[in-house]
Amino acid sequence: MNHISKPALIRLSLILGFLFGLSFPVFAGVGVAVSTLKEPNLYIFSVGVDQYQTPLSNLSAAKNDAVTLADEFERRGKDGFGTVHKIVLLDAKATKADIVREFEKLARDISSNDVSFLIFPVWDTAI
Repeated sequence: MNHISKPALIRLSLILGFLFGLSFPVFAGVGVAVSTLKEPNLYIFSVGVDQYQTPLSNLSAAKNDAVTLADEFERRGKDGFGTVHKIVLLDAKATKADIVREFEKLARDISSNDVSFLIFPVWDTAI
């Protein structure tokens, strides 16, 4: 029989509420007091590169989109998560070494109860 664990159900409801503005009682019939569960943290990891070493690869909107999306996730996440952690790497600060270092730090800090968004815009049209 397939079932969803209680922490997974809570994370799912938070994600749906966060993304779609949904508000519904997902805890009815679960049989667990919400106050006994640790509130999940939100981790936002966003990388935006407009200026590449090869000028033919340059973009004009990736950096802006990385910042805009990270800021919006942070704004919306403040009410539904314990702590919001935001990492934004842009242009020259988004080297392979920087990305790997910050991603490894995120992997050490995040728990199975937390939610993360990885944002890597690679298009050339602003949203």
